[in-house]
Amino acid sequence: MAFSCGLLCAPAFPEFLPALDNQRVYIVRFPKLVNPKKPDNMLLRRWAPLFALAATLTASVLLWQRLSDAERVGLSNLTIFPSVVLALGALSSVLLSILLYSVGYARLKGKGLETANAMLRAEIDERARTEEELRRSDDKFRGLVEASSDLIWEMDESARYTYVCPRVREILGYEPAEVLGNSPWDFMQPEEAERVKKEFASIMEGRIAFSLLEKTKIRKNGSTVVLETNGVPVFSPTGLFSGYRGMDRDITGKKLSEEALKKSQASLINAQRIAQMGSWEWDIEKDDLFWSDGIYRIFGLTPGSFGATYESFLGFVHPEDRLFVHKSVTEALTLKKPYSIEHRIILPDGTEKMVHEQGEVAFSPEGVPARMSGTMQDITERKRTEEQLRLYREHLRELVDERTAELKALNQKLAFEVEIRKKAQEAVGRMNEDLEKRAQELEKVNRELEAFTYSASHDLQEPLRVISGYVQLLSRRYRGRLDKDADEFIFYAVDGVARMQRLINDLLSYSRIGRLKGLKRVESEAALGRAVSNLKTLIDEGQAIIRHGGLPAIEADESQLEQLFMNLISNAVKYRSQDRPLITVCALKQDGEWLFSVTDNGIGIEPRYSDKIFDLFQRLHRNPGQPGTGIGLSICKKVVENHGGRIWVESMPGAGSTFYFTIPSKEAVNA
Repeated sequence: MAFSCGLLCAPAFPEFLPALDNQRVYIVRFPKLVNPKKPDNMLLRRWAPLFALAATLTASVLLWQRLSDAERVGLSNLTIFPSVVLALGALSSVLLSILLYSVGYARLKGKGLETANAMLRAEIDERARTEEELRRSDDKFRGLVEASSDLIWEMDESARYTYVCPRVREILGYEPAEVLGNSPWDFMQPEEAERVKKEFASIMEGRIAFSLLEKTKIRKNGSTVVLETNGVPVFSPTGLFSGYRGMDRDITGKKLSEEALKKSQASLINAQRIAQMGSWEWDIEKDDLFWSDGIYRIFGLTPGSFGATYESFLGFVHPEDRLFVHKSVTEALTLKKPYSIEHRIILPDGTEKMVHEQGEVAFSPEGVPARMSGTMQDITERKRTEEQLRLYREHLRELVDERTAELKALNQKLAFEVEIRKKAQEAVGRMNEDLEKRAQELEKVNRELEAFTYSASHDLQEPLRVISGYVQLLSRRYRGRLDKDADEFIFYAVDGVARMQRLINDLLSYSRIGRLKGLKRVESEAALGRAVSNLKTLIDEGQAIIRHGGLPAIEADESQLEQLFMNLISNAVKYRSQDRPLITVCALKQDGEWLFSVTDNGIGIEPRYSDKIFDLFQRLHRNPGQPGTGIGLSICKKVVENHGGRIWVESMPGAGSTFYFTIPSKEAVNA
């Protein structure tokens, strides 16, 4: 018991315990088993009083066991010490056992803490290494994403962007923050958005990956961009769907190239159709001959309805040309040179055509013929035209030969005629000299005639005035006093004298027209105004309306232009219809001259008299109530011709008349 207690107490105390056994003293030593610097020494220090009590009780038990029976009886009679000692011994044993268990557990726990600390340090080190690798991986991934030419994105289960890489600036023109929270179709036209939204809804419903999804988005500047999208679904660690991750690739250039290629192919096909041309390619190893639609049309076949091979192609070649075609193809294969030939083909319906065929060979790296490609064109119409042209040239050559012979004979004849013409030209030259002299003499005679006319007209005025005076005197004195015949004779005499005076005045005016006073800048509107003022009495009597458009300034003789307007307007008033006279004067510039028009609503003129009315003394109306001498329009013609112009009339009876005359413009006059 003492030994066991000693063993139990030994780990607890670093002191010595004395024990009495008759004359001997037992020393029980507890070895120093615990390092006081370690954490478990604190536990032992807390239990130190209990260890001391246990040691005391143990010593008491040992002392009790050493007493004799008499001593124990004596002590029993005196005290309850033995019972207490035994009870305390048993209790100390239990307490020491608990203490030893606690100490052992503390030691084990200390060792466990050291192990746990070591494991924790290892885990911390491992986590640090993992975080560093994750950081490096994240930097590497971020660098790859930002350097990518594609738009990398992530979206949640509601199809709204949760991440876009900086490449969005170049592709869409938006900052990443402007895109986050939006859906892909928020950047599309309504029709395109509806289409993509439906397609993406079916993809998200199936939680499946997708690729090559084309969509057209609108950039921030309003332009469009075509994107090709690939994506995969994203799931949480627990397997819940959390969205999609993918990338958009800008294929706008590719789509434009595809469209350009399609247009180019369509243009090529259309050009081949127009040119009646087609292309072919022959796989020599497989003997597989590809024909374009154009060649099928040339052969009169439905595209794709013919399994083309080289032998079957030769079957269409005209029998007389077959060897030639085969020889040309063989030479191209052996001599490694392209060929260009023309030959005939026979269509399934028996029609014969002429085609132009050319081709070249592609060789393998070993120099073996691998493929041959070329074109074929229907030249039937061209050949037919060439044949017609050949016949035409032959016929033309014959005609040229005939014409050449005729020309040789004609040249001989012309040489004789040239000689005669030369002599005639000499004679004409002499005649021209005579004519020039006669023209000068005629001009002199004309001047003398004009002078005579002016003089005669002027000299006739005086006796005519005398006759007119006496006739008018007879009319005033004896009208009504004599018989009816005498009155009629007097009227005729007075009227004849008046008409003679008008005729002489008109002849005088006509003779004066031949002498131009010189051209100067004249406002034709002002000349018209003066003519209207001179005719005021006539215009008022006829209640005529005169109107005009814008009239130009022209190079003219002012008095003659005024006379021209007076004669045309007076004619329009004199030969008026039942309606109130309406006279319109207009002018417009055309072909380097001014075209004037004077339009009235009078009785009109028969078209057959359109030229006759400009001759001297030509009157279409013999009505005595319509006075005139037939010189007024002759004066108009002479005035216009003096200025280098023309005059004519357009009229119908009862529809009025329009007199046209032209005056050269200033530029034409200067030229």
